[in-house]
Amino acid sequence: MGENMIEQFTNVNTGSTGAPGFSYRSYERGYLNYPNGVITDTGVLERLGRIGNEIVRRGRRGVTRVVARPFVTEDVLGEALGSPNLSGLIEAAVPTVFTGRGRKNSPIWMMLGAVNHPSRSPLQPVGEMIRRVDAAKRPSFQSPAERISELVREGYTFIRNLPGDRISEVHRLWENSFEWDEAGVRKLHDDLIENSRMRAADRSVWFTAVIEPGSNRVVSLATAERLDLPIIDGVQLPIIENTEWRRSEETNRHGLVAAAVSHLNAQILEDVGNLHPAIIAETNYRSGAHHVGFASGMEVPTREIQGRALPQMLIQNVRVGDGLSPDGKRDFTMMHLPEPAIQTLYDPASRRVILKGDI
Repeated sequence: MGENMIEQFTNVNTGSTGAPGFSYRSYERGYLNYPNGVITDTGVLERLGRIGNEIVRRGRRGVTRVVARPFVTEDVLGEALGSPNLSGLIEAAVPTVFTGRGRKNSPIWMMLGAVNHPSRSPLQPVGEMIRRVDAAKRPSFQSPAERISELVREGYTFIRNLPGDRISEVHRLWENSFEWDEAGVRKLHDDLIENSRMRAADRSVWFTAVIEPGSNRVVSLATAERLDLPIIDGVQLPIIENTEWRRSEETNRHGLVAAAVSHLNAQILEDVGNLHPAIIAETNYRSGAHHVGFASGMEVPTREIQGRALPQMLIQNVRVGDGLSPDGKRDFTMMHLPEPAIQTLYDPASRRVILKGDI
């Protein structure tokens, strides 16, 4: 009984990005948001790998997956991908607009490395998942501004706050999918109110819900959370995770989640775009969430650095209640909003169209 209660408690959703430093997270994970700036030496990564292996080997607190999220230079990333000790640990990496200083003036990447217990093996071969995701990208698509304008013409509305009388409705949509409890949704409601009173540059949480005309129901929603990590000489880079994408079963209208994600991206860029955030999404492979990412202008970062393979897949990361079997932990594709998409799909004029008329 006691153990089960602890298990349920640790799996309640406490947010996606976490805080700087090490913490124990849901789904038997240890998680390090590396707080000491850019890593310019693979020796540091090797030490982190050894610590991760040790935690998993000991099964401390039942942990079967340890993740580290550091900033690294591209040179270190390339070297690590070529190293027998490290290449198997690097799951994903996202480019930033920054480059290192001095001798190590190579581009800076946000990297995700992980040690998994053998019990956490992917549901399908990683190579097969990669091929299918890459084949899903379509060369032409409706721009976010076009998609949202069309929905607005049809009578859909977009809200960026979470009204008190919609807390239980949002809870119902997120409860089984992402294991939110009502207190978590209420906290998000409070945080959004607090954030709306802040200077735009200081905001750390965003939310979009799409309301269906006629029924007045939430038919899709998403939220985003910010984590600032030090990068160079007192400069911090915001990592913003666009997450908890969900469409209601009560609608079969396509494009609603892509619209929510796009609206969220526009909000984020309107508030903190000049801080050059890394806007990322970990997309559930099984439910095809990468289709939504692509439709909102997101991309899978390059799968090759300096001629070495970089999978951009997070293996057996967390459970998602996506209605598919077996129910359990899922593999995710890392996606991000690249600079060219920010310049062309989310430029100030497009953002005005996307955010016009929301409430």
